[in-house]
Amino acid sequence: MERTQIRDIYVAPGDFGGKTLTVAGWCRSIRASNKFGFIELNDGSYFSNLQIVFEADSLENYEEIAAQN
Repeated sequence: MERTQIRDIYVAPGDFGGKTLTVAGWCRSIRASNKFGFIELNDGSYFSNLQIVFEADSLENYEEIAAQN
């Protein structure tokens, strides 16, 4: 899979709607509850973070990810 930079997503968001993307970077923060959580991801290509939503029902390792906050 080809990596998409966060800058490209912010510059042309309409190009990425409904697509599965591969992004990489560092986690600025993780906030989670019992059902879902948010990851703020940055790759240095843009000044804003990308917010990733993750759900307990969709991930086998939800508890492991949520515990990183």
